Amino acid sequence: TPLPTPPPRRPPPPPPPPLFDLEVWGERYDNTCDLFSCGVLLYVLLGAAGAGWSWRVGGTWGDRLGAALLPAALHLIMTIIAIVTGMIVESQQHPTHALNPQLRVVFVFVIVPAMALTLGAAPFLRQSSRAAND
Repeated sequence: TPLPTPPPRRPPPPPPPPLFDLEVWGERYDNTCDLFSCGVLLYVLLGAAGAGWSWRVGGTWGDRLGAALLPAALHLIMTIIAIVTGMIVESQQHPTHALNPQLRVVFVFVIVPAMALTLGAAPFLRQSSRAAND
């Protein structure tokens, strides 16, 4: 009797992509990450500017943090308006999908900028106000 044939072997997995794939830097390069990084850097600078200004005029620790986080508060208001408007429109068109909190949108448009603003304000939150030193 003939011997049974073994099952076919699976092909080996493909090799991992190189660390610096030249195609990423070529025609398929997407600058979304660069724009997002520049935006986060801008928020760090805005947080430092707001807290620095408050520190310069003698603001307390809470005043400096509030001045730094003001743009995040505006983002929060606009994000809530957009989400509620979206829920109202969605409930009219698709009543079963009316509740859509969009947590990813809140993270990207409120939490990340707030963290960047706080990071920029951090050096001014550790110091006593300039007016107290004068």
